[in-house]
Amino acid sequence: NYRINSLSGNIEFQWQQNFNSSELSAHIDLDDGLLYKKDFDALQSDIEIREDNGLYSIKSSGLLTGWSYDPYTWDSIHYYIDYSDNNLSYYKLKATSVTGDSLKLHAERDKIGDIIITDFQGFLKQTKINTPKPFYINNNNNNLAFPVVNVNFGEGELELSGKYSSKDHYEITGYISNLDLNKLYSIIGKSFRI
Repeated sequence: NYRINSLSGNIEFQWQQNFNSSELSAHIDLDDGLLYKKDFDALQSDIEIREDNGLYSIKSSGLLTGWSYDPYTWDSIHYYIDYSDNNLSYYKLKATSVTGDSLKLHAERDKIGDIIITDFQGFLKQTKINTPKPFYINNNNNNLAFPVVNVNFGEGELELSGKYSSKDHYEITGYISNLDLNKLYSIIGKSFRI
């Protein structure tokens, strides 16, 4: 459920159906919608979905502008998806805001669902964030396990590992060094008592 609603705009599409395969391609141009219950100004996207003997491949690229997702307003989010049921899948995202915030993500997924994050970096609330080396996320029936994730957070360092099943069921352990909690609270938009 991607929670996209309250949309207006245009979608041009073409659908071809054959005996064992089908193909849908579309150009999407939407204005003033909601994504995860947060306003966005526009979404422009191209998508191609192919099904061949029950196996799917999806390619999509696009631009989302003016998305207000607290505590950020993203001026532009460029994305690229190359998904395949029977091969590697690739995901790229680059987001920027007028206030200088930025995020960049590149991930690959194998056909059993395991993910490797090959590039994750950003600059949020005047704090540099990055993962100095790739990390893995193992996916077993939507139960995620991440063996070791190293994150540079400003002058601080985090080393995290754990398992995640749902927002109410997870186990995360880690080592934290020189983390500025005020910067962390500014980035996530919330503060907590310790």
